[in-house]
Amino acid sequence: MKRLLNIIMMAACCSMLLNACSSEEDIEQTPEHLLMGKWMLISDGPIDMSKSGSYILFPSTQNVIFYNGSTQQTLASQLEIDSDWEQKYDEESKKAYVCGHLLCNLYEKGDAESSLDKYSCRIEGNRLTLLPDMGYNYFRDPTMIFEREK
Repeated sequence: MKRLLNIIMMAACCSMLLNACSSEEDIEQTPEHLLMGKWMLISDGPIDMSKSGSYILFPSTQNVIFYNGSTQQTLASQLEIDSDWEQKYDEESKKAYVCGHLLCNLYEKGDAESSLDKYSCRIEGNRLTLLPDMGYNYFRDPTMIFEREK
C-alpha cells in the first residue's frame, strides 16, 4: 500500500512539473519582438518585387530602415508602435496572426519635420503585410508584403 501511494505521489509531482514547463510558442510575443529583423519586399501592390533587393529593417523599437532596391535609396525613419496590437485567428485559413498599427515614414517627403505615416500591420508566420492607413484613395493597391529574411 505504501509503495502504491509513493508511485501515485511521484506521478502527480511529475505531471505538475511537466505542466509548469511551457514551450516558446506558448509565450506571448510582443509586437516589438515580432517585428525585429530584416524583411525582404516580395510585392508592392500588384508588382512582384521579389528580385528587387528591397527590404525593411527593424534594428530597434525606435527606428526603421527602408531600402528601395529599384532606386538604391535608403530611408531611415523614427518608428512608433501603437498599443492596439492583438492576436487574432483567421477561420478561413485556420492560422493565427498578430495585427496593429505602426507609425513611420517609408517614402521621402522632402520635409524633415513631416509627421509619421500610419500603417496597418499584420504578421502571420514569416510574412509581414503593411497597408497605408491614412485615409487616402489610391489608384492601385498600396499593400506591401514582406517575408522575413532567413
